[in-house]
Amino acid sequence: MIVFAIHILAINFQFYALIPNLDVPMHFVGGMAIAASAIQLINFFEKNKFVTFNSHWLRAFILVALVCLAASIWEMSEFSADLFLGWHLQYSLFDTMKDMILGLTGGIVVIISWAYGKTHN
Repeated sequence: MIVFAIHILAINFQFYALIPNLDVPMHFVGGMAIAASAIQLINFFEKNKFVTFNSHWLRAFILVALVCLAASIWEMSEFSADLFLGWHLQYSLFDTMKDMILGLTGGIVVIISWAYGKTHN
């Protein structure tokens, strides 16, 4: 939620125009926040016996898939804002792919850290 709030402030106060490449850390940290939220969601489902994972690999795969889904929805939202609202959030296919890769990389960093902590406790 904090990352999203910073993003909204950055848009409203033109920080993305004032600070070159500000979107790079924002997408990376956004992926981290999405992964942390997905971990909490899975923990909630497991704690309440809605689902049980017998494999850390399956859990990690689902977490990566959730981060990919969120990054895809985010970029589709930017595309829609460009198309219907006249915003200019996506500059090129390269920019869009870079954003998705940064988000996924941030998410994977959190997932690996989480998995490492689970196996070494």
